[in-house]
Amino acid sequence: MIGLPEFLRRMSEKQIRLSSWDRTDTLPGFLRKYEPGILEFAGTRYVTMDADNSDIASDALHLHLKELEQRSGLRGVFLYRSVTAAMRRRLIDRIQPFIALNDQIFLPAAIINLHEIVGLPEKTPKRFSPATQSVFLHLFYRNRIWSVGRRVASELELAPMSVTRAIAAFRLLGLIETEGEGTTMKFRRIAKRAFYDKARPLIVDPVAELAYIAKSHYLPGDLIAAGELALSSWSDIAYDGRNPAYAITRKDLVRYSDHTEHRSEIDDDGVITLQVWKYDPRPFAKDGRVDWISLIASYASQPRDNRLLAAFERLEKEALTYENGD
Repeated sequence: MIGLPEFLRRMSEKQIRLSSWDRTDTLPGFLRKYEPGILEFAGTRYVTMDADNSDIASDALHLHLKELEQRSGLRGVFLYRSVTAAMRRRLIDRIQPFIALNDQIFLPAAIINLHEIVGLPEKTPKRFSPATQSVFLHLFYRNRIWSVGRRVASELELAPMSVTRAIAAFRLLGLIETEGEGTTMKFRRIAKRAFYDKARPLIVDPVAELAYIAKSHYLPGDLIAAGELALSSWSDIAYDGRNPAYAITRKDLVRYSDHTEHRSEIDDDGVITLQVWKYDPRPFAKDGRVDWISLIASYASQPRDNRLLAAFERLEKEALTYENGD
């Protein structure tokens, strides 16, 4: 495809090399027409396929790429002169790498747009983003096993690029061990106590906003306890049963939007607080309550007296002692 090497060099300062594939003569004719090549980008090798050189249906095109991947042993990349917004969404939904000369690249290691470059972090972050914190919690609460980005993205229902950014940040922070690069890279966290201690200053308050609803309104029984209701379950702190709080997502809030009220309009004994979280609390919840790391972080913007501070200290110590099995 004419113009691709110049295009890639213009878009990145990283070492990039595009070369012909010396094994094309071993391919059947229906694959040779795609002019396969080898792309080296950010330390990862791909086999390229000129998707503009075809008028077949999309599913058949993907089957041909799979055949090319099997023959080359490399991840395949579609090359286009341009892609529409709808095409881009379909390709990204399928996690299918592609390069388009209308200023767009989607590869497992980077998303680059000439108009707005979205790269991987090069400096150590000072705070976790909500998505990065979600990946941190996922790794913390599971056994110390090897993972791959695509699987984590699927389990947490996150965009693959969000997980890629999180893993890049963890590498800079020394929070994970890795094997391989690019699409073959595996990672796992370091020992749990060190993983937590290093990340602790970066953990952010998960609560985005508060909504209030009267206790008289019906609420489903599977809500996840937060605030002092959860803290009383995690620790020996006393809870008087008034003003329970629950953690929900912004998507959940839509179900209650017709019933939420201003805090001052509800009697003190009849109010329920809905904490709208920046990430989904459900993957990390235990026994109907939010996880202890997020629970402590959720008090970051609230007044904390000595009673709460002592409870947090005991909870952290006990939880780390219990979970420090690796």
